[in-house]
Amino acid sequence: MTSDLAALDGEGWWAVVVDYEGKVTCARFDRVRRSPLPAPAAPWHGPRPGQWVSSLDQAAYERGVRAIRDYIEQGEVYQANLCRILTAPVRGTPTRSPWRPGWRPATPPRTRPSSTSPA
Repeated sequence: MTSDLAALDGEGWWAVVVDYEGKVTCARFDRVRRSPLPAPAAPWHGPRPGQWVSSLDQAAYERGVRAIRDYIEQGEVYQANLCRILTAPVRGTPTRSPWRPGWRPATPPRTRPSSTSPA
C-alpha cells in the first residue's frame, strides 16, 4: 500500500481510493482471480416501459433546470445535477442478489492486498 500515485505505473492490479480531503491510498493486489456470478434460476423480466413513474413531470423538470441556470448565473454554483427518481412495481423477490439486504457471498473474497509496494 502506498499514497504515491506514481506506483500505478508499475505492474499489477491496483485499487485506488481518494477521500474527500484528497488523501490517496493505493493498494496493489498480489493476485486476482475471476469469480463468475452464479447463473440465474430463471430469466428476470422487469417492469414494462409504461409502468415507470417519474418523481418529476416535464414542467417540474424544466423549473429545476431554470433554477439551476439562475444559480449558475448568480455565481452560487458552477455545476449541479438535477435528478429524478423512477419507480415501477416489481413482482417477486430476487433470491441471489448482492443488492438484497442481508446478502453475503458464499465464499470469502479471492483477492489479497500485497504487504509491500513495488520499488
